Amino acid sequence: MELLAPAGTTDAFAAAVRAGADAVYIGAPALNARALARDFTLAEIAAMVEEAHDRGVRVYAAMNALVKDAELAAAVRLLAFFHSIGLDAVILQDIGLYRLARRYFPDLRLHASTLLGANNHAHVEQLAAMGFARIVLAREMRLDEIAAVGEDKSCEIEVFVHGAMCFGVSGLCLFSSYLGGKSGLRGRCVQPCRRRYDWQGRGDGGYLFSMNDLEALPLVDDLRRAGVDSLKIEGRMRNASYVEHVVRAYRLVIDHGNDREALAEARSLTAAAMGRTTGPGYFPVTGDHGLISHRFSGNTGLFVGRIEAVRQGRAVLSPRVTLAVGDRLRLHHESSGDRHAFTVTGIEARPADRIVLPVPTQAAAGDALYKIDTAAGGRGKETKNFVPSHCRRLAADFDRAPQVRSLMQRVAHEAARPIKGGRQGRGERGGREHLPLWLKIDDLRHLTHLPADWRPEQLVVQVSPDNARRRRRISIPGDLASRLVLALPPVIQETDLWWYEREILAQARRGQVDWQVAHIGQVRLFERLAERLEREGAGGAAGFRGKGRGRRKKNRRHGRRPFSGFRLHGGFHLNCLNTQALKTARRAGLRSALTAIEADRGVVEALAAGKGDFVVGITVYGRPALFISRAEADFFRYNTVFVSPKGERFSLVKGFGHTLALPERVFSLMERRGELAAMGLDYGVIDLCGIPPGRGVSPVLADLRPGGRRRKENVGTFNYLGTLL
Repeated sequence: MELLAPAGTTDAFAAAVRAGADAVYIGAPALNARALARDFTLAEIAAMVEEAHDRGVRVYAAMNALVKDAELAAAVRLLAFFHSIGLDAVILQDIGLYRLARRYFPDLRLHASTLLGANNHAHVEQLAAMGFARIVLAREMRLDEIAAVGEDKSCEIEVFVHGAMCFGVSGLCLFSSYLGGKSGLRGRCVQPCRRRYDWQGRGDGGYLFSMNDLEALPLVDDLRRAGVDSLKIEGRMRNASYVEHVVRAYRLVIDHGNDREALAEARSLTAAAMGRTTGPGYFPVTGDHGLISHRFSGNTGLFVGRIEAVRQGRAVLSPRVTLAVGDRLRLHHESSGDRHAFTVTGIEARPADRIVLPVPTQAAAGDALYKIDTAAGGRGKETKNFVPSHCRRLAADFDRAPQVRSLMQRVAHEAARPIKGGRQGRGERGGREHLPLWLKIDDLRHLTHLPADWRPEQLVVQVSPDNARRRRRISIPGDLASRLVLALPPVIQETDLWWYEREILAQARRGQVDWQVAHIGQVRLFERLAERLEREGAGGAAGFRGKGRGRRKKNRRHGRRPFSGFRLHGGFHLNCLNTQALKTARRAGLRSALTAIEADRGVVEALAAGKGDFVVGITVYGRPALFISRAEADFFRYNTVFVSPKGERFSLVKGFGHTLALPERVFSLMERRGELAAMGLDYGVIDLCGIPPGRGVSPVLADLRPGGRRRKENVGTFNYLGTLL
């Protein structure tokens, strides 16, 4: 198995190679999921690739942020540079960026980021069919689920084995973006899951969603047997000392197996790395997963102690670990959850094992301190003369190359051109005064509250095992049944995949062929099932061709109806932020797609202008899940409001077998339907998923009645009137 190490600095890169990494991954400048880290220069990247290849080590670049149309030209410039220097692979999340990479650099090796959310074998098959050479599996998979994927894999698979874990499922978290436009899917997460929250009216909360770090040292052999090709260490924001300690630990275990002495030495190395409390993550099939220690803040580093008093910028405390001038500490401000790193500039000893040291001005009694690096760790001291002069010349010559500028201009021009010759800025049927509305629900009881004089253009019903019984008890009126689209949830675990396959087949045999997919990885599921339906006697059309007149006669003789193929529509979790992503969705066979729900008005306008005759919609109302998590804990209180230190209110609920956080403030663009229609968008979606049927939806339904009296609601526009960062 490959041991893959992170590098956020040239020092960390050198440490990873020195400690025995087989490969190192770095962040592509400004286009990676750790956008808050320092960007490498092109010359530094060229030097790292050259140095690594001289030592037999591979280098991958993470370009795993979602990009806007205006950023595509800069993105293709980086792809061109990576191709020119022989980079070993690029890690991607954005399906639009994927399209550019395949089109202009077909021999550039692509890895699918964990943010693409591959958590079952059908998803892996889809990404492999798209040309990804390796899939980084979602971090929420169990060992048995990984083994099921590894049994018959069509590409390499990679899993995270050490480092920070997100509470939300990979690629689906909107929490940071919803609180101010800093999108986690664009690398700007402000980590709201690390804050303290209290249950409304109880005050017995804690760090409810702050995950422990992952450590899989004793599971290395199990992962090898499961078919894993690469073990990945998280940590491009960590220092060189951390990287070296953790890489050495996993090198020991890979080379020596579960040898008791090697494992003990490896664990001593990870303990010295000063990370968080660790646990096995989701890997165990049974037993305690050790996911969250909610009484503690979840800071990285060694806990130093709590501040007893602060006087004139100097804190008094009794340290639990040895401190020295030059050590790096992190202050955790208990009342707000804010964190501030600083360097120890002086220590004054006091009686009773107390010390006094200068601290940031925000410090107060009760705040906690964590040791995150030693004075000898060398944090921030970049290796001098790391970049040779010929690498600097190479980078300078690259930017002057006319073919690079020409390619950037071509991509920028294509982004402004509508898809397939449709009229720019117009919908499939031209501009509209009114935006047609679709209704999406996860509970059929919503139908009893619809205005008698209003019907949605399409009714979208989300299916899952936990709402199947209720669907069977409530019938859909005939006028709505003809407009029915069934929707898959954004997460389907490997262990649940069989149920969805069975449901899709059963519905198709009843004539139901309209489905909404949550992301690109669910397309393959329908392709495989369509092939099965063909074998059962499907005839027809829409890309599912029969075997000729003989089969059609046999089908009629047995009373089988010709199968005309599935009609697929894309949900907002496709994360379409650029027109290239829309083209990928269309190429995958989708009839329509929604814009990313976190998009701002500028992004929506660009998508509407460039969509041509492809049908594109937008969510206009709902309470989107800010995180979707597989985690469960005895301290979770479902159907209960939790409150942040800043007074923000959210509800914790269960949905399709997962833990969801819903904002109390409803997202609504209902008053902007005319504006959205004028842009050329084809439909809007009222999404009532997660909202209980009844009085809770009356305001939006009242708005649909001619002359209806609208109630006031606590609504917001997400990022639409702001800026998606």
